[in-house]
Amino acid sequence: MKTQGIALRVETIVISGAASLPGDRRGVDEALLLWLNEVRHPVLDRFFEILTWTGTLVVLLPLAIAIRVFLVCRQSAWEAGSLGLRFGGATNITCAVKRLVQRPRPDLSPPLVPMPADFAFPSGHTAQISAFALCLTIIARRHHAAMRCGTATTLAVLIAGPVGFSRLYLQVHDLSDVVAGALLALFGVGGARCVLRRTLPSASR
Repeated sequence: MKTQGIALRVETIVISGAASLPGDRRGVDEALLLWLNEVRHPVLDRFFEILTWTGTLVVLLPLAIAIRVFLVCRQSAWEAGSLGLRFGGATNITCAVKRLVQRPRPDLSPPLVPMPADFAFPSGHTAQISAFALCLTIIARRHHAAMRCGTATTLAVLIAGPVGFSRLYLQVHDLSDVVAGALLALFGVGGARCVLRRTLPSASR
């Protein structure tokens, strides 16, 4: 109940904060995008164009399916089911918030990739890769009890962080979009954990 309450507060803060400034670009958001546009380099352009694809469902969905099949073959059906619920829950929440907030994409500098047609807030790439990374670390901790929480958190940040930064470098998201994507991934994965604890209390942890 405590985890669920914290997750609900995070969602409320993120949604209400974005809704109060629809389409407004100010402060850190604007300064960061302008600075990134100034330090552009052809090598970095290409690197982040490729890296950003790792946050798409085109890449993550087949990986998630492959991992679920592997877990089932290893007689870890619970982990396979929890991966689907956690990753799918975070992805669906992100899509719902995009439609609710309807924040437009940034237009301070020309984007380095075709501008996505959907709304900006929150960053779908960031939410998807963050949820995927969190799911992997949860599974890893279940199979490796010695893994510390800090180690798992660092691993998730190292996986998701570069993808989130790529969305800024490519000029298709503001920093607030990316941060919200990561927070909503945390909410989605945490919310799924609450559901699993209620339905299978003996299997979850």
